[in-house]
Amino acid sequence: MKSKLLSLFLLTAILSVAMISAAVSFDISPVKISFLESKLSANFTITNTGADSNFSIPTTTISDGTNTAVVTFSETNFEILSGANKVITASVDSTALSNLEFGTHPVNTIITATNGTDSSTKTLTLEAAKSFCEFGDKGDLDIKGVDFTVDGFGDDNEWYLTDEVTVDVDVKNTGDDDVDNVVLAWQLFDKDTGEIIIDDEENDIDIKDGDTETFTFTFTVDPDDFDSDTVGDKFAFMVKAYSDDQGEDLQCGSKEENVKLMIDNDFVILTNIQFTETAPCGEISELTAEIWNIGDDDQQDVSVRVVNTELGINELVDAGDIDSLESKKLRADIKIPANAKEKSYDLKLAVLDEDSDVFENDNNDASEYNLILKVEGNCQTTTSGASALISAELDPETPSAVPGKQVIINANLKNAGTSETTYTLSVIGNSEWSSLSAIDPQTITLAAGESKDVSIYLDIDDDATGEKEFTIRASYDGKTTEQKVALALESGASQDVILTHLKNNWFIYVIVIVNIILIIAIIMVVKSMVSRPSR
Repeated sequence: MKSKLLSLFLLTAILSVAMISAAVSFDISPVKISFLESKLSANFTITNTGADSNFSIPTTTISDGTNTAVVTFSETNFEILSGANKVITASVDSTALSNLEFGTHPVNTIITATNGTDSSTKTLTLEAAKSFCEFGDKGDLDIKGVDFTVDGFGDDNEWYLTDEVTVDVDVKNTGDDDVDNVVLAWQLFDKDTGEIIIDDEENDIDIKDGDTETFTFTFTVDPDDFDSDTVGDKFAFMVKAYSDDQGEDLQCGSKEENVKLMIDNDFVILTNIQFTETAPCGEISELTAEIWNIGDDDQQDVSVRVVNTELGINELVDAGDIDSLESKKLRADIKIPANAKEKSYDLKLAVLDEDSDVFENDNNDASEYNLILKVEGNCQTTTSGASALISAELDPETPSAVPGKQVIINANLKNAGTSETTYTLSVIGNSEWSSLSAIDPQTITLAAGESKDVSIYLDIDDDATGEKEFTIRASYDGKTTEQKVALALESGASQDVILTHLKNNWFIYVIVIVNIILIIAIIMVVKSMVSRPSR
């Protein structure tokens, strides 16, 4: 009996082992694979720990949300016998990987094993680690910050073509040992095309443990590197700090900053402005520059105005037509007057469109530039040539001066000096018989030899009579010029007064005239009756 029970127990155990061995199960190693630009393929092993099984691996695609990279496997459908294993190679295309955005992009793929109706699955994680560092970020170098300072029309991470960008990159050694010969490499990267627009490296430095060092460098956003279809919100500024001493595979840290390259429809600017900053009187300051159309549209009849009113400079330089993202050379000769004062002058430049309006971008920044021109040497040291001439006559509107009325005097002021002068006009000597109503204009700026008419309005007192006199005074540069003016006031009622009186009292005069006519008629009747002979 005992032997039968023992046999039954052994049989049950053998059947159980057989059933367990017939179940589907497997392991994979490693469970995660990372692809780098320096590592485009990797192996993983499938070990069959169960019954003979058929295995399948699905099509797998890594994506950054916009771009994709398909993972290919050396085999996707195969059999592994119980207890055996198989090595599978997973690969990605280098071009597809380079098109992905920087960063880590993971995806899970499900490997399935089947035996009849029994099946089992395992998850394999695949990731594309797109890093500026060739072997991914390694070691103790940590980029703490990337700061941009823009000289031009852009600001921070938004740049215009031709802007000069200064970059400060802080790199910290987070480890306990010094890292020597740290090199900073950088590039401006088009995320759509994978094209590297600009790239460079900075001189290496040593960074002690726990310290932070700053790399500073400057570059220009050159329009020749772009076309109107490639600008926009799709660029990445990449930096990496690596040890040239230990190798990039041991010490490398990277960071990415998104950058937008701005382009407006209509925007033309000046770059590389060069001019003779100090020039003597009577000579020429030569000005040169490049005119860039950094807008999206072609431009016609572009011009540049150069102005300084003190020096009498008002030059319009024609640049003609400029296509989008094209440039032309500008040249202008600025003549310094022989009698200019020795000092510094503001020279204003403005780029004008075909309607003579200053170009502005979408941020309302005008294409205007201020230069400092210093005039020094060979200047005439004459005293101020400021002078004035004044003449006056009655305005045709008021041909005579009438008490109780306003009289208008037309004065002519002429700059009889040799330089531009500002004059302020006033009237004196009239307060006893009239009051000043207005002087139009009261302040005048005249170039040498230039003249201008001025209207003086005087309200004459009602009781004023006889010959009157007043003085027109021009004040300028600490000097005064005066001109006396004589007026003969009309005595008695003037023609205008009589007409006005008759107009206002016509009814009375009609009654008087009618009465006179009636009296004359009565007298004539009486006279006729008296002279008639009696019968």
